Amino acid sequence: MPLGTKLPTHRAKDDSDEQRPFKKMGKPEITRKDGGASSIRSRLKNWQEEYVRSTSPTYADQVLEHNMSEIWRQSQDYGVERGDRIAANDTGPAKAQDQDLDDDEEDTGDQLQTPEEALDRWQDAEILRPGDLIALESFPFKDPAIVVQCLGPDTVVYCLSGKWKRISRLRPKHLYFRESNFVERNLIEPIIPFIPPDDDSGGPMKFLEGAIPRTVGSPLLERLQAHMEEVQAFYMANTEILDHLWELLADENQECLLSLDDIAIKVFGKPSSDLTAPAIHALTHALISDYLNIYPKAAGRSKGKIFSLRSKVDSEKLQRVFRWVREYQDSAAIASHGQPVDVNLKENPLHQFIAKVRQAVLKNRSLRSPTVMGSVGPSPALGTDLTKIKIENGVHFSDTDKDIIRFMVAHYGPDPSRSTLIKSNTAVILRAIGAYPKMSLRGNTGRLFLKEIGYFAPWEFYKLHDPIAGIPGNGSVPSLDAKLGKVRALDANDPKQCSHDLNPGPRKDWKELAAFRVDSASTRDHDDAFSLEKAADTDDAWWIHAHIADPTAFISPDHPFVEYASAARSSIYLTDRRTSMFPPNFTRRLAIKPSQSVLTFSSLIKSDGAILKTEITSGIIRNVIPCTPKSLSRFLFGERSAPFCLDIRSSSTDTKIHEPDEHKKLEPHRETLEKLAELAQAMQLRRNSQWRPLRVDGGRYELNVSTSLLPFLKVNGEPSYSRTFQGDPSIRIEMNPLANPEFDVDVVGEIMINANITAATWCKNRGIPIPYMKTDYHPDFPPERLRLMDESEYSRPPVTRKSADPAPHDSVVADQYTQATSPLRRFHDMIVHWQIRGALLHDSKYGKQQNNEESLQASLPFSKSDIEKSIAEFEYNEKLSTRINYRDKTHWTLQALFRAIHFKEGQMPEVTYMRVTERKFMNAVQEDGWTGILIPFNVPAIITKSPENYESGVALQDLIACRISKVEVDAQLCHVVAIGSPLVPAAFNGISAKNSLAFTHEEYRRLLPEYEKPHVQAIQG
Repeated sequence: MPLGTKLPTHRAKDDSDEQRPFKKMGKPEITRKDGGASSIRSRLKNWQEEYVRSTSPTYADQVLEHNMSEIWRQSQDYGVERGDRIAANDTGPAKAQDQDLDDDEEDTGDQLQTPEEALDRWQDAEILRPGDLIALESFPFKDPAIVVQCLGPDTVVYCLSGKWKRISRLRPKHLYFRESNFVERNLIEPIIPFIPPDDDSGGPMKFLEGAIPRTVGSPLLERLQAHMEEVQAFYMANTEILDHLWELLADENQECLLSLDDIAIKVFGKPSSDLTAPAIHALTHALISDYLNIYPKAAGRSKGKIFSLRSKVDSEKLQRVFRWVREYQDSAAIASHGQPVDVNLKENPLHQFIAKVRQAVLKNRSLRSPTVMGSVGPSPALGTDLTKIKIENGVHFSDTDKDIIRFMVAHYGPDPSRSTLIKSNTAVILRAIGAYPKMSLRGNTGRLFLKEIGYFAPWEFYKLHDPIAGIPGNGSVPSLDAKLGKVRALDANDPKQCSHDLNPGPRKDWKELAAFRVDSASTRDHDDAFSLEKAADTDDAWWIHAHIADPTAFISPDHPFVEYASAARSSIYLTDRRTSMFPPNFTRRLAIKPSQSVLTFSSLIKSDGAILKTEITSGIIRNVIPCTPKSLSRFLFGERSAPFCLDIRSSSTDTKIHEPDEHKKLEPHRETLEKLAELAQAMQLRRNSQWRPLRVDGGRYELNVSTSLLPFLKVNGEPSYSRTFQGDPSIRIEMNPLANPEFDVDVVGEIMINANITAATWCKNRGIPIPYMKTDYHPDFPPERLRLMDESEYSRPPVTRKSADPAPHDSVVADQYTQATSPLRRFHDMIVHWQIRGALLHDSKYGKQQNNEESLQASLPFSKSDIEKSIAEFEYNEKLSTRINYRDKTHWTLQALFRAIHFKEGQMPEVTYMRVTERKFMNAVQEDGWTGILIPFNVPAIITKSPENYESGVALQDLIACRISKVEVDAQLCHVVAIGSPLVPAAFNGISAKNSLAFTHEEYRRLLPEYEKPHVQAIQG
């Protein structure tokens, strides 16, 4: 294709460069013979203009209102024109940094989840305690440091240099080594008076580091020096091993993920637990020092880091690309002196690659407008079917082209390399392509390129391609895909696999007792139901039975299905794809339905919510009554207020799941269901009356995000051609306020929480080791302090851990807790069921009254050490699974907002609100800003400066009315501008639906000062 043809432009009323959403491509600089592009004066001038623009305090909308018919008309004449530019103002008040899936930032928001699922949101943060020894990857903290104290969100450490340093938002991903309780707390106390206290104004401290007198810090320095001497001694003794770890550990053809234990066993013949702290420090330092081939991933505290090792074949290919880039730059230098370089370029695969991808980018821009946020806009719909998507192949990619694409993915993909060599070389390639002049070379620009050549689909959540995410079916984890293929083939060839009931003795027949199965219409894995039964021998008491699918009665821990389930760890339910932990025939056979085998967790409940007795029995349910959560809620609590729906190319027959009217089916059981709701509310109130800090609330409204991509398009993997996607998935965001937020109760959620408490209590009373859940508090924020803190004060919430020993779990106010109600979709629930089944087998053999600890433990399939090992292996992956689900829903919500705000594809609410959660302190060229959660969409947001300066008086937990100015999908961030003064928590605490959609614009105006009401009313109009 000849260069110099005009790329179609789609302009709004303002034609300034800063208001142009896409760029035009010019010829690569090495082909210019006039030397103008290489002029130092010209380059300095361009740099100055870009720098001034990047530090400007204005953050205008980066995308125009596009005339889609005009785009379609002009798409027949796509091309490039020298001199046209894309706006480079891509820096807002907060850096749109790439977020790793293993980033331990707290997940926020109250998206639709049961109370039980909401607990997982606390299961992520690492608690650092005073006296811990840590070493960080980032400069200037290469040397070890001792944790001294916490000041707000920051951590103060004492370093080997003799200085204290304050580190902002220290997370486990930043640590490459930690030794708990390295020094006693009494050794730390003498240096605390030399550390400035936190600034009460909420601003950053004046000093981020300072000196401690040597006489005061000498005990700590001596311990640090002694530790480092041991580290160096171990390194010197094992130099041949530690300097060649990648060569010893890497696979020839496949990337591999290894834990620190795996690595220690391979190189030293023993697990890391058998190594000394200095040895582990030396080993981890050697691992993170290989920036090119080894990438550390954060993990659970029990397991340490997980390391991704590049294959030897891929490393060799990287070296080849390095050589091609160097030769390309050499040709550029020769061309700048007017000498011919045609022969050199012809033999360089990079030159051929650049020519191909230019065509691909231009073709893509005939359909979609690129934006400086790294996203591409929607394409015109295919006819009247708004959700039809057509994928068209373009230029063919040779093997060398694929090597270059992999090279780009190494930096701009889901798992960005730490290597500065890769970063600098990918920048050279982007600049040579010429499609992104003036744009920052951050991750969003590189991902824009990958989307424009079709490596990623335009709407895709690219982080799902990270091998650490463990998403089966997209080619990112070949070993997991192989296991999935094996179990599916086995399941298909023998549909009656595992049909023999291993239950000892006869099962209890629940006969005609109604068992209510409450699941949405799209649910595949029906694994629970519940019943109510009046107690025959106790007044004012009822039995609540939670009937749970019973797969462990049909499958042993050594079955091939279990091999895959233990590797997958859980079923995956994302917005556009679903993968079950077990194969479909096996799941369907064991799902809750009439005449199904179940494991029943029963609790005898008084009307005040007190639990009198618990039982676990194997049984069969006959009378199963299915209904949806919406139908049950309407039946019990009446019609909800009209929901707000944001529809992006969707209709009532598209992505919205029709909830059938099931009142006729439920009416004969009204008395039973109303009593269940009454008991569930009593259990909830009883737990709440024993209030412990930071109970997790499931939210005051439901947020459902759905898309037309079900089943998801098979666009994953490495393409052999560039691809263009015409058409886009529809997206529907539906927010349903509860009918009565003060009195509604999640009946199903409360019953399942109670079943989990029953399982944990039953196992604890019999000394059975299972994965219990417990609450772990930060030492600076114990329960007694959290009880007295105002919600506007900064605090560090407790975290949920798993343990083989029972312990209190404060999030549900239980003396012991576990998860046992979803064995078809969570592998640890399976382990709990196997342990319970072993105990039931023991009872059938020796009798329930036989209390023989030795024989009971011998009947269990897993010992306590097995449970501890399983917790260590699963801890990080379970945390990651929760984060993936949250960020996937956030991604699709932001996709909808992106298309609604910037391309006018959906009707937004008149006003949105931001709940302020944190103050961000940025660098010298970026303004500080408050961040929070955008209501009602529950996505991260940062508030930027408004003309009226409304945000000047904002504080933690305030609610402020705002409008969305920019949506960054990949960065998972909305930029908002305030349109009214903030409301302090006390001003809206009395509103029943606080933080919900029911908090209306009228209520907000009612609480505003009188002089501001006309202004806000005008905005609303």
